[in-house]
Amino acid sequence: FEFIFLRFKPEMRWISLLYMVRNLAISLTPIYPDAFVQLLGLYTIFSLCCILNSWLQPWKFPTHNSLEVVINFFFAAFAVVSLPFADLPSVNTWVGLLLVLLGCTVAATLFRVCLGVTKVTISRYRMRPKTYKLFLCHHKVAAGAVARLLKMALTELSVGKVFLDSDDLLDLSTLFATVSEEVETLVVLCTQEVWCRPWCLGEITTANMDGVPTKPVNLTLDRPNDHFIESIAENLDL
Repeated sequence: FEFIFLRFKPEMRWISLLYMVRNLAISLTPIYPDAFVQLLGLYTIFSLCCILNSWLQPWKFPTHNSLEVVINFFFAAFAVVSLPFADLPSVNTWVGLLLVLLGCTVAATLFRVCLGVTKVTISRYRMRPKTYKLFLCHHKVAAGAVARLLKMALTELSVGKVFLDSDDLLDLSTLFATVSEEVETLVVLCTQEVWCRPWCLGEITTANMDGVPTKPVNLTLDRPNDHFIESIAENLDL
């Protein structure tokens, strides 16, 4: 069941159970025969999910959190627009109360969406500095000692915080997110073995896809040839 939990931040993995409850509630909504109540229930589910997601930000990547808010808000708005086409119940006290709650939920949802958009806009304009100046990508057996020595030397030079997995990696599931969001420059200690390690290849690929500058440090005279690159899947050290 890793695919359920690894999409979220380590401290937010419990929310996957909440998503299952949400999906169950959505699937049970059509059981009630009244279309008005069905739409009202769907709106309540999606609006609460929209508010909860914008508040907790459970996904690993900020774009996923924003997309989740937009999708839930769209479905909630669709349910509200569909309400006039349903058979409205007789106007009485409980219907009035539901409409009041509906209006409060709309106001709260709009407030949370506006607040989330404002926070994202401000954070982008403020250009929050990344946590690590350098990330040392290396094969432990071939270049573990070199990576340790390099970090010690860079620390003495006060170049900034240097990421070394032996010191800074607390959760393996956040490795690629760290490279993507918290690293200014990826330093690859190029040995023949580094091209056979899937985690090293994943770090290099993530940096390349997300525009993180990559600096190779050649520790061997042998560079991967075309045959090695074409058969790299067979050479992976799993």
